[in-house]
Amino acid sequence: MEKPDLSAAFISQNYWFEKIPFYRKPWLTLLVCILFCAFSLFLPNYDNNIFPIVNLLIGAMGMLGIIYVMGVSLMVCISSVIKKDIRNVIRSIGVGILAFLAFFLFPFLYSTGSLRTWRQNRLQACEKNLRNLSVALEMYSCENMGRYPTSLASLKPQYIKEIPTCPAAKKDTYSGSYLSQARPDIYTLYCKGTYHRRQVKRPDYPRYDSISGLIEK
Repeated sequence: MEKPDLSAAFISQNYWFEKIPFYRKPWLTLLVCILFCAFSLFLPNYDNNIFPIVNLLIGAMGMLGIIYVMGVSLMVCISSVIKKDIRNVIRSIGVGILAFLAFFLFPFLYSTGSLRTWRQNRLQACEKNLRNLSVALEMYSCENMGRYPTSLASLKPQYIKEIPTCPAAKKDTYSGSYLSQARPDIYTLYCKGTYHRRQVKRPDYPRYDSISGLIEK
């Protein structure tokens, strides 16, 4: 009695995995997924509630597609081995390797880029705090014959409601750095500490003074 040809049944056109979408061209699916991930990586990450969600969804779609391509490549490789189609085996292995590398590379790049954007946003918020304090100081000066206060506490509550906190330090880093003098009437103000060292590479930055204005680096 002859044994049934299991390989013929395995590679039959009616076999289920040969009917799944994009089975014949996994490289094309991989290319589309990589484009999705790249678009998510370079999409501007605006500081609002909508764009980060859209960015994350696009990246998630790309990553799910890459996982799908890895599975399809494995099934194509198995089918090609049984069919003894060496050319297709090599092609499917190549696509699988590329999908595997993309699966680990894009999350790393995405997390690094997001972290950089997050730090940059905190620096910009700190600079905004310095500008707001400078406006309050100038208002005080206009009403006090050109003199600046001896401490930032004198600005509350008439010129500013509360002394702002640095978003990186989560505390007031400005009051301890404030210096003023008379004749000439000038002041210096900065974010005291090394909370923005990743961006400015120096301690006690950003700075603001009554002559130069904002000093970023």
